[in-house]
Amino acid sequence: MQGLRELSQLEEIGTFGHHMESDIRSYLNTRLSQRDAAKWTNAQKDMIKETLTDGADGMFRWVALQADRLIKSASPQDLKQQLKSLPRDLNESYARTLSESPDPGNLKRILQWLAYSRRAMATEQIAEVTAVDFGDDDCGLPVYDCGLPVYDADRRCADPEHVFSLCYGLVTEVEGFNEQ
Repeated sequence: MQGLRELSQLEEIGTFGHHMESDIRSYLNTRLSQRDAAKWTNAQKDMIKETLTDGADGMFRWVALQADRLIKSASPQDLKQQLKSLPRDLNESYARTLSESPDPGNLKRILQWLAYSRRAMATEQIAEVTAVDFGDDDCGLPVYDCGLPVYDADRRCADPEHVFSLCYGLVTEVEGFNEQ
């Protein structure tokens, strides 16, 4: 809980205005020049930049989430469809991410572990969360009525990096993690 207490001490700083739009454009230029965006034409990249900049309303995080999702579109038609149905705000973005997850149980558990962890977790440690069967997937009862959690190595992500695809941009890796 110490980590959450520290957040309550944060001060809000306004980030709207021309500088924010410039930062968003700069971010999008950088993001769309990365290897995973190479499949899109310059016209499609311009469409992404224009749509996200117009819809950002100063929400940098909203832009980052949408850019990641749009870049992963399967086809130009899919890209156009996603551009037409973007979430209106961050709350809707997070709700959509949770509802569209192919593995909402593991996504929720990973986010819970990260939120309540006393220290930063390594990717391999996060992947271990998926190996615990809490018995709550189909139980329909509160977790404490569904039995004790069971460790099942067969449930663990074969590639620890897979946790990032489970989390759809909600979790990012930061270089320099040192286990202490």
